[in-house]
This record gives sequence, structure tokens and C-alpha cells, in this order.
Amino acid sequence: MNKKKINLIISIVAVVIVIGSLGYYLYPKSNGIKPAAPNYFEIKIVDQTLPQKTKDAYVAQFNKTKEELLQNPDLFNQWMDLAMIKKQFGDYQGAEEIWLHASDLRPKNSLSYSNLADLYTNFLKDYDKALPNYQSAIANSIGEPINVSYVRNFFDFYYYNLNDQAKAEQVLLQGEENNPKNIDMMILLASYYEDEGNKAKALEYYQKALDIDSSDQSVKAAIKKLK
Repeated sequence: MNKKKINLIISIVAVVIVIGSLGYYLYPKSNGIKPAAPNYFEIKIVDQTLPQKTKDAYVAQFNKTKEELLQNPDLFNQWMDLAMIKKQFGDYQGAEEIWLHASDLRPKNSLSYSNLADLYTNFLKDYDKALPNYQSAIANSIGEPINVSYVRNFFDFYYYNLNDQAKAEQVLLQGEENNPKNIDMMILLASYYEDEGNKAKALEYYQKALDIDSSDQSVKAAIKKLK
């Protein structure tokens, strides 16, 4: 499947920021959370190719976030930020530990699981650990716009990393069930079938996309091209 042919109309970063900012209030807390380990707050710069100016900026942000968490260890967003900074430092183990902690802190969130899935897939190459995190991210975000983005990532995992086309297709079909009125989900399915040479299925899903938004010119052009 050609990734470039799939043009999802989702501002993933914006959605992540919005959802993340609400995390403290919306995601149910877990009982019996393990206390933060001291090494969570240690700076370990593994990637020595980072420019000094970049390192300094990350260190300053890390220390600021650390102080906020020492005052209130229940701040979900700050844990997410701390893990991301560790990842930028190349400290993948450190990022993993904190995202796992964030998942314990807010077991119904989706962002920490999505970040763990990405970390295990693209950086640690531990596909066995990646799988349940994709599933948790999707399960915890049903009904949210970002769910389609997680479906796309899970599809890529099966299709490109595990070379399992059958399961990749099932991920998309399950995504359709969870997002029956989402135009991006229909375009994703249509693009998949188009790339697989299944013209009838591609037209079916492009038409479903057009039924959701009859003014979408890119969908109209795709239908015209296939007919």
C-alpha cells in the first residue's frame, strides 16, 4: 500500500494537544499507583548528536516539569512531557518507564499507550510489546477523532512491520465499525482497496466518504478516476 496516496484530513498534533490538556480532568485515576521512582527524574542524554542549544532547552524544560511533578505527582500531562523529553534525549528505556507509569496513573487514557506502541515499534523493535499498546490506544479512544489516527498506525504496524495483510485489513474494518460517520476512515479504506487493485471496494468506500461530505472535491476526483 502506498502511504502517500492516503490523505487523512486530521491535524493529529492539534488533537493530541487538546486531548492531552484534558487528560488530568477526564481520564479516570487508578487505585494503588506505584510511587514515582527516583530514576524518572534523572537526565540521561544518549543522543550526543543533539546540538548544545537543543540540549539546553530540553534540560530546562525537563527540570521545570520535574519540579511540577515533585509538587504534584498526579499531573498526567507533565508525565507525558517528561517521557517525550527522555525520548528526544535517546533515553528510550527512561521514556518507556514513564509512559508505563502514566498508563498506570490514567489507565483509560490513549496517548501514553500510543506513544508506547510507537516506541516499541519504531525504536525498540519489540513488536510483542507494541501490539497490546496499539489495542489499548484504540479501545480507550473510541468516539474520539484521534481514534482514526490510531487505527492507521495499527494498520501500518500489521501491514509494514509484520507483513500481515489479512490482519491489517481487519484493523481497518474494525475501525469502520467504530467510526461509521468519519470521512477519514472511509478514505483510508478506499485508498487501501485502491492500492490493492480492488476497484469495486475502493469505489464503495469513496462513495461512503462522499455520502458523509458531498462537497469533498478530492473524493469526487478519486471516484471519477476509478470509473
